[in-house]
Amino acid sequence: MRTWLGLVVLAGCGNVTAMTTDASRDGNGSGQQDAMVDAPSCGAAGEACCASNACNDPSLTCTASDQTCRASQLFIGASSSSTGMAYVARGAGSSFTVDAIGTGSVASIWGTAANDVWAIGIYNDPSTNAQKSYASHWNGTIWETALPFPADGFVNAVWGSAPNDYWAFTNGGGAYHWTGSTWGTATPIDSGKVFTASWGSSSTNLWAFASNRMSHYDGAWTTSTRSDFTASRLSGVRATGDLWAGGSDPAGSNPAVLHALGNTITVEPLGTSNDCQQVVGIWPGQNEVWALSSGLIMSGNCTTTPRLFHRTSSWTEVTGDTGMRNIGGMWGTSSKDIYVSGKNLAGVATVFHYDGAAWTGVFAPTTVTNLGPIWGVGVN
Repeated sequence: MRTWLGLVVLAGCGNVTAMTTDASRDGNGSGQQDAMVDAPSCGAAGEACCASNACNDPSLTCTASDQTCRASQLFIGASSSSTGMAYVARGAGSSFTVDAIGTGSVASIWGTAANDVWAIGIYNDPSTNAQKSYASHWNGTIWETALPFPADGFVNAVWGSAPNDYWAFTNGGGAYHWTGSTWGTATPIDSGKVFTASWGSSSTNLWAFASNRMSHYDGAWTTSTRSDFTASRLSGVRATGDLWAGGSDPAGSNPAVLHALGNTITVEPLGTSNDCQQVVGIWPGQNEVWALSSGLIMSGNCTTTPRLFHRTSSWTEVTGDTGMRNIGGMWGTSSKDIYVSGKNLAGVATVFHYDGAAWTGVFAPTTVTNLGPIWGVGVN
């Protein structure tokens, strides 16, 4: 912790106003602020709570056990093989409410606030076997009446920058655009390709992936092909506009991560064991990135235990079995507050939490058999 020299700091949150050291906030990029020293802080994601168990962000709550500010609300997609229904688990820590939102399973979930969250449900029509998709919206109180997408096909990914600006990507190479009142018809982007993931940092910096095909939106869509990477899921750092995409090498044999910063795009391999691992959960913080592979049930060299990787200046693999299986997603607010959805060693759907020291199963709903994508309120 850095301290101010020659200044008496009052206890509690918000008693001292000071500019923090952050060269990126210096308009000329000269890093002039580096000469300044930060005041003791409290109440931010992963930091100690302020006085009276307070956090300085309304999307965070103070964890009583260790007085740390963490996410106050998560939304986790889920499904049940016994009921054939799609669900969303809402909550944080070990306390969640499970809501049924429709038929099938949740393919993707994203929001801009605790009262603006979209969950995408997919299912096969029992009479025709046609692929159907719908969007269900949480308004802070209830899940509103689901809106079916007009055309057949699965919608596999959704991302939004504002309540009137969401994109939902299809398995036919198109995307629906929510403008506040309707999803409209699908805009062709990469015809015939199966989009599986999307992420953006603003309304004019948006990415969508279809295997080794990358589509980027800056007011118009352009598509390129990668010969060194195949995407499965992706995430990003909205504060800087970085893109961190999880996937594998082109053969699908080894985990890999793609990093895009401006026009510079690099692929960072995470292994060479040919054990069929692909990164399906990825969370980037301000100075670190976590990546988690799914584990596959196959023969030969394929393994079923997910592999966990951590990056500060370089990637390292975290050794030891965390007890997580069948990974559905990863999300966090800080290095002391990361969630993973999946199953435990007994095959029970479980939400896991990392508190900066250990991964622990914190919630195992009895109404669902599978947990999928995660979105949470709070600083990403």
